[in-house]
Amino acid sequence: MDINIDANAARGLRAAAGALPMGRASARGPAFDAAILAAEHEASPDGILVVDALGEIISFNHKFIEMWRIPENLVATRIDHDVLDAGRARGGEETSGAARIAHLYRNPDEYSVDVILLKDGRTFQRYTSPMAVDDRYVGRVWFFQDITAFKQAEQTIREDETRFRAMVDQELAGVLILSAEGNLLYVNPRFCAMLGYASEDVIGRSAADFLTGDGAANVLDRIRGIMSGAEKSAQVVASVLRKDGTMIPFLGHGARIIYEGKPAAIWVALDVSELKQAQNSLLRLNRVLKTLSAGNMALVRATTEDELLHNMCKAVIDVGGYRLCWIGFAERDKGKTVRPVAWSGTDGAYIESLAINWDGDARGQGPTGAAIRNGVPEIVQNIATDPAMAPWRKEALARGIGSSIALPLLDGSRTFGSLTIQAAEPDAFDPEEVKLLVELAGDLSYGVISLRARMAQEESAARLRRSLQATVLAIANTLEQR
Repeated sequence: MDINIDANAARGLRAAAGALPMGRASARGPAFDAAILAAEHEASPDGILVVDALGEIISFNHKFIEMWRIPENLVATRIDHDVLDAGRARGGEETSGAARIAHLYRNPDEYSVDVILLKDGRTFQRYTSPMAVDDRYVGRVWFFQDITAFKQAEQTIREDETRFRAMVDQELAGVLILSAEGNLLYVNPRFCAMLGYASEDVIGRSAADFLTGDGAANVLDRIRGIMSGAEKSAQVVASVLRKDGTMIPFLGHGARIIYEGKPAAIWVALDVSELKQAQNSLLRLNRVLKTLSAGNMALVRATTEDELLHNMCKAVIDVGGYRLCWIGFAERDKGKTVRPVAWSGTDGAYIESLAINWDGDARGQGPTGAAIRNGVPEIVQNIATDPAMAPWRKEALARGIGSSIALPLLDGSRTFGSLTIQAAEPDAFDPEEVKLLVELAGDLSYGVISLRARMAQEESAARLRRSLQATVLAIANTLEQR
């Protein structure tokens, strides 16, 4: 639709021109000024309506009619109330809009910016400013901007944010967002639980504050790689330091995003403690099985008890990967001492210095003395904290020993010694591993008993041979004398 600017409209535009800033004054005369204003008027992306002090329409542009869907013949009446009422009826503006317009006409000096919602689903932003000539109110200019698309986009963003929050606030994985500098901008409840902190205690801090171990430098490098664009995404395995000082391993997946209008990186972190524990347990069980096999080979090949004992200790260290292994026999002396007979992973002087007994005093309360005394496996999962290890703690920790297990060597119901195995890390002996080590100790016991029985049998046979030889010689001597 073409809009013609008639004489009345031109006069209105000239009046508006006197009231509104127009930049440098034109030297071409009022008609030229009116033509410029009319062109700007019509080219505006906003709907514009100009009314005089009595409410008569001075001018309007095509966008105004298009937005409000007003018949052209109605606009020709130039009665603003009729035009606005028709616009509200067609567009469906709420009644609060009409009340607002009435208020502004009663208060001609007021400016106003508001948002109006139409029943047909559209949203307009409305701005109005009074016009004055020589401080005298001469009318009002209305600007209408269709912000429906903007509001829809805004709603979509809110819905996306709601979905994002619902997704990241779940309890399955930790989610964190890092700034380009590596500072924490957002953490979800699961990640807070992983760290043991409240969210307000970590927001703003550097990710480097919580990374530890050998993987920390790699994680920071990958973060920088994502932020620089060198990497689209990254996967890392590292450890985070909890508030209580413990470390937990995590698997992290990261990618570059725009967060609050700025480049950032989002990371999903999975606590893989249980997976790591399962993997470590599987590795340990595999080592114990190999140790059991090596022990059985030592049992089969041994020709002497001493050879069996030393080869068994060697297999525990070389194949099982433990820190220290030694075998002690329970003496039936007054002090109920434990006599070391074989060891591997350390020197004999250290084993002798342990001075362990299987009596009930302080030096008999450790796992070796207790295993011999009670005839059942005894485990110390943390040498650093277990009170029973007080007499030996300092030296054990200095040698990098974190946990210990003592397995009784049994001959029927009688305990004749102990197989003691010590590991570098605390909590090294889980139930499945203990079962296999008990089997290893049982094989060792059987081997020792068998070798002793063989030796006793061989000694008995030797005595019998010597006795027979003596008898034959005696008979021969008797016969010669006859």
